[in-house]
Amino acid sequence: MLEKILPQRMTEEEKLIKEMSHALMRENYVKVNQIANKAELTSAELFDLIAISACHIYAARKEPKRSKEWTAIQTLLEMTHFPTWAEAVDIRAESEL
Repeated sequence: MLEKILPQRMTEEEKLIKEMSHALMRENYVKVNQIANKAELTSAELFDLIAISACHIYAARKEPKRSKEWTAIQTLLEMTHFPTWAEAVDIRAESEL
């Protein structure tokens, strides 16, 4: 999704989502922590960033395979009825048609 937007046209928030998405796809949780520290995110802001990034990853079919951490993120978003997760599921389902 975000990869198709030219870097100079991305907002700071979009750049942060893209960076977090890449870290999550690579299962680089040290990088996740570095991103959070660099951006001085609160716990709630970090959760939102991880959740939004996970939704982008899922919609793009780029999620890590056989990852207990990814499964935990996915389960949390499903169980909390995270609104953007529903959109990601719809986007993914539509692309299968």
